[in-house]
Amino acid sequence: MSLPDFKKKQKTRLAKNIILISGGAIIISACIFLMMANVRIYKKKVELNAQVESLKNKIQETKRKNDNLQEGILRVNDEKYIEKVAREELDLQKPGEKIISFVVSDNKNSQDGLYHQNILQSWLNWISGWFKK
Repeated sequence: MSLPDFKKKQKTRLAKNIILISGGAIIISACIFLMMANVRIYKKKVELNAQVESLKNKIQETKRKNDNLQEGILRVNDEKYIEKVAREELDLQKPGEKIISFVVSDNKNSQDGLYHQNILQSWLNWISGWFKK
């Protein structure tokens, strides 16, 4: 085998290696691109499924409200229903009736807040005492 034949074979091997490496790089790049596109599509699918569930819940809630309104329309001439609505929603009363209302205070919640605040303040004082030393 002569030197020029060896160089020709070496050049063809080099060309084949470059082609193989570039082809492999293109295939790997295409695979990475497809995986990234798949991840984006999956995220969009999850988002859309959540949106569909939210809309289904809104539809059910709207149907319930519609049923209640339809029931109210059907009972509009019922005197007991009218009296119930007048008492509960409009706070009306019959002549001679006295209404008693009970008001519940939120003192317990405010006292719990003070208790937690005092614990927090005591912890902060204890920690600041360590830094003062």
